[in-house]
Amino acid sequence: MNDPKDGSCDWLTVAEVASALHVSRMTIYREISANRFPALRIGRRILVPARVLDQLADTALATGTSVSPEALGQDSST
Repeated sequence: MNDPKDGSCDWLTVAEVASALHVSRMTIYREISANRFPALRIGRRILVPARVLDQLADTALATGTSVSPEALGQDSST
């Protein structure tokens, strides 16, 4: 999961995602609850794959437009 040698993290908490995106934790919770943001729930803990943020950034940079998490994985030609 985490590699202490290089400081990388495969999973982020809701607080970490909110901080990275400069939004409130409640915004992230709402998006996850509405199935618009991918997350893993283990008991009461919610984790977000770190690659989701990377994919959002990559897609936004490649297209030059804003991107929602729910659009990830969808073919833009449909």
